[in-house]
Amino acid sequence: MKSLCVATLGLVLASVMTAIEGYPRFQTRIPNGNHVPSPCNRSATWPGVGHQNSAGGGPRNPFGLDFAANGFVWNETLCNKDSDGDGLTNGYELGDPYCLWTVNATAASNDPKSHPGICEPLDKMECMNRNSWLTNCKPSTPFNCPAINETGVKIYDARFPVTTIPAQLTTYICYEFELPADSVSDIIAFEPILDNAPLVHHMLLFACLDKVPDHAVNETYVCGMEAACPTLIAAWAVGVAGQCIDWRLGFRIGPGGFRYGILQLHWNNVNMVSGLTDSSGLRIHYTSNLRPNRGQILIIGQSALAIPPNTPNVLYTGGCTSGCTKQLVEPFYISVSFLHMHLLGRSGNITLYRNGTYLRTLQNIPAYDFNSPETKNFPDPIQVLPGDELRIVCVYDSTGKSTPTYYGEQTTDEMCYGFLAYYPSNPLLTRCVEFKEIQVCNDYSYLYQYCDIGTFLQLVTVVPTLCSRNCTSPACLAVMNGIYGTGCPSRPDALQFLSLIFLPNIHSNETIFFNCLKAVSASNATNCRRSDGVSIYTIDFLLALNLGIGWVLVAYLAI
Repeated sequence: MKSLCVATLGLVLASVMTAIEGYPRFQTRIPNGNHVPSPCNRSATWPGVGHQNSAGGGPRNPFGLDFAANGFVWNETLCNKDSDGDGLTNGYELGDPYCLWTVNATAASNDPKSHPGICEPLDKMECMNRNSWLTNCKPSTPFNCPAINETGVKIYDARFPVTTIPAQLTTYICYEFELPADSVSDIIAFEPILDNAPLVHHMLLFACLDKVPDHAVNETYVCGMEAACPTLIAAWAVGVAGQCIDWRLGFRIGPGGFRYGILQLHWNNVNMVSGLTDSSGLRIHYTSNLRPNRGQILIIGQSALAIPPNTPNVLYTGGCTSGCTKQLVEPFYISVSFLHMHLLGRSGNITLYRNGTYLRTLQNIPAYDFNSPETKNFPDPIQVLPGDELRIVCVYDSTGKSTPTYYGEQTTDEMCYGFLAYYPSNPLLTRCVEFKEIQVCNDYSYLYQYCDIGTFLQLVTVVPTLCSRNCTSPACLAVMNGIYGTGCPSRPDALQFLSLIFLPNIHSNETIFFNCLKAVSASNATNCRRSDGVSIYTIDFLLALNLGIGWVLVAYLAI
């Protein structure tokens, strides 16, 4: 029955979740369309091949103009054309020099050489004139971190074993390992080790004081967007050469420090190709020459995103309010700022407010490019006092999309995050993210190993659509059973977190939601019960919240 429930829920979600729109459809109409290299960063691709913005959408580049004029068809005419004027035909640049490729072909005869819509080399005067629209292109540069050349600095490569990449759009995979423990040391830098670069979207490294239960050391396993370790110490995304940590701080490992790491990697397999493998990871530079302070990374942002289709200049705000920073007893100092969005991101900024008054801008990106992210380093770290407010603004452009875009894990979903490296480290200051106007100060990332929060919240959003007419329809019952199956109501700490962000959604559709919850019998819930045989009486908890009772103990019934 459990497999039937999961299958039914999968069909329901497939019918209501956002379809993948935009550039992937056009990528399949040209040779090698899914991995055209970016001239701005050779470790990255240019997904929106025909657009001036690498992410797609907005004005077209010269190749995009020719492609549109040719009826969005790849043929000998377009193949032999030199759209960007660099002396190379479109066919040669895309790996089809003899114009033999067709839409039904499995692959072009060669790998792509360069971008057909951007004149190269970039520093050639003629190309500079032709590429006058290319205002946010920064050619990739080698990782420059003088600290890694200091005497006594050691290297540890944390990388996945050769692992098969699933033939699906988005996969999050984790790998737990032991950090070097030969001496008390500080991690001072990270570099990416890219094996299958076109498919690696980002990597995060979380650190733990103790081993994480349920997974063996050196084991790889499919995971979610959050890791079981609460402390984030490194973040890499497409286009970043590495992370050179400010001399004032380090991430302590060895005796008295972090003992285990969880490396999380996001694969973005756009064409869902099977048979691909990857063994990417991070190179860790560490030293026994200890830094003055222990460092940490604070995540700020907004997690309630619903970007309407075909709309420019969609603005979202979020951050860490004064109510959260008032919990602190001493100032902290920000040394690095990194703003992260996905393909629709166009601009953004992170600012600091004190007593409700603007104080300064930490990072301003007027032309955001997903493939060329910007990191802001502060030679003089920014002081943040208890009661200060850190605000983030993310601006999106969905021009050309026909469906809404929501917050989510996939590259075609969106995010609005700021990653701030700071010192001294503080367990109260790991994650400070808003959901709409609701501030979540604490770090609840560990809950993801017990509670499928992402699915829980997704199901809430589709209840009004699927249950408005008939609570006992197969689609509505599948969603309600899915809510039971997330596992979230089995933990009081999960209930506290979900009440902050879930209760407003209940109230906005209160009648539909609770009438349907009442209509679903406990026997229906057993079809999606937990693997340990426990059926969770979610209804009792939700009804209690609706009646304003507050915190309640969740009742269990072993079936």
